[in-house]
Amino acid sequence: MVFVALLLVTCPILIPFLIPVVFPFVAIGMIIVAFRMLINSIAVIATVIATILVSLFALAVVVAIFNAIYSYFTGGSCRQEPAQEAIGDCALGSVRLLRPEAASADESDDGSPPPLLPSPSSAEAPRNPMVHALGGGDIVVVLNLPEDYTIGYDSVAFTARNFVGIRNITPGPHFFWASQSANASARCGFWIMSSPDVHLVHVVEWHRYNEVFVQPTRAEARIQAGNIESIYRQLPSFPDPSASRNPPGMTQLSTTTAQASVVGWNQLTRHITAALLDRVTSDQEDGWNLHTCDQVKGSLKMPAEIHLDRSLSHSLFQSHELKFCFQQEARTFSLDSFGSDRSRDAVDTTTYILDDTLASFTEQDILGDLQFAYIVGVYLGNDACVQQWWFVVVRIFLRAHRLIDQRPEFVALMLDALTAQLCHSAYCLDGSLLDSNEAQRRELQVSLIVYRSRMKEVIDAWLCSDSPPLAAAALAFVKLEAAVSHMGWDLDDNYLRRGNVMLEDGAEVELELDELEAEDERGEFAPEVVELDEQGRQIGLVSWSA
Repeated sequence: MVFVALLLVTCPILIPFLIPVVFPFVAIGMIIVAFRMLINSIAVIATVIATILVSLFALAVVVAIFNAIYSYFTGGSCRQEPAQEAIGDCALGSVRLLRPEAASADESDDGSPPPLLPSPSSAEAPRNPMVHALGGGDIVVVLNLPEDYTIGYDSVAFTARNFVGIRNITPGPHFFWASQSANASARCGFWIMSSPDVHLVHVVEWHRYNEVFVQPTRAEARIQAGNIESIYRQLPSFPDPSASRNPPGMTQLSTTTAQASVVGWNQLTRHITAALLDRVTSDQEDGWNLHTCDQVKGSLKMPAEIHLDRSLSHSLFQSHELKFCFQQEARTFSLDSFGSDRSRDAVDTTTYILDDTLASFTEQDILGDLQFAYIVGVYLGNDACVQQWWFVVVRIFLRAHRLIDQRPEFVALMLDALTAQLCHSAYCLDGSLLDSNEAQRRELQVSLIVYRSRMKEVIDAWLCSDSPPLAAAALAFVKLEAAVSHMGWDLDDNYLRRGNVMLEDGAEVELELDELEAEDERGEFAPEVVELDEQGRQIGLVSWSA
């Protein structure tokens, strides 16, 4: 107790002497504690930074994997094109700053402000990035098309190992299509319009998942057009790629060039224009792409189309709807007409064509629709277009008998187009369009017989008519009659109505054809409505009795 009391008494006295000895040790301890805390903070910060870097790296890996999966299934990339590839509507390098020419010394002293824009004479016209200066015609470039595909354009078809395009395309409309060599049930194609004034580069892309032609991005199209000179000499030449010695691995599938020259591709497409393609394929934002499964507006699906839709491997594919002048569900007579006028319009479509259709469309539109439906129908196997062709020919045109007298020029053009199509179907295709349905084939033959009879009634002198338009219509039908005569058709209405037919087993049966029963009551044999008196005698006859 005494020691403690002594320490408490002497401690204030010893504190000044102990501070210099104890303070360094205390300071060193505090520095060590602060240093350990700093090290722990640096470790925590490094851990946070490392965690952020690892997270960013993992996110980049996930994005790369997603982009690869998206590219595999869609044929494209989900990444945006670099902004420097194309700005607005001008390709990279095509925009230049135009400065006013340096003013002379006299003009610089007049005190007037300098012009803000160059004079119109010095301004250069903007360059179209899709125009090439290699000459020879338009160029078609196809991206990502698989190997060993069947390629067709116009009346030529072949198999190519690696098809990337074609050059020297002549002016006018051209139709391209492609399909797998092993499976030709589904085809897709596209139209182009080649201009005689400028030589364009048409770029299309093959969609790997849906197996259809699509339009590439504008930036991609401009890049391909800018690099066309590097692949120009490797492209086969139009119209016969087998004649070119440059492209290897290209074998000709169908030798149709010689036969197609008889009819001429221009005759098959002379009424097809860019405006018509825009109207028929109006549901597409860009391009004139078509497929076997495309539908016609106002028509029902045929059983063959339903079966094809179910057999396609990609159920997500959406077909297009084609819009023609004539709709199969429309009435050919007006509900405002009564009596004989309605009966006449129900069997004769002249009023429907003149008053309804030509009020909204032109004769060029009707002719172009017929040619469009035929080409897409036979080359893509599109049953909707084939049925539309049959509908226009048999149900509309060949029933418009009064149109012969009212629009003979239009009738002549329609007959010329029909003649070209029937000749092309008979000589340039592996299977004729008329062989697909025997009932429709027979209906077309009977319709032509009736149509010839009506033309004979309207055009008395036939080819020697005083009216040039009527004579031209008669000449067009004579050409059509000569074309179908090679198929064994006789359009003379005086053919045998009843006779014996031998079956396959050798038995003979009597057959009677009743398609032309209505024709037996025309002309001098036509029935006449008369008025009778009370005694049942015809009024108006001269009576010799009192």
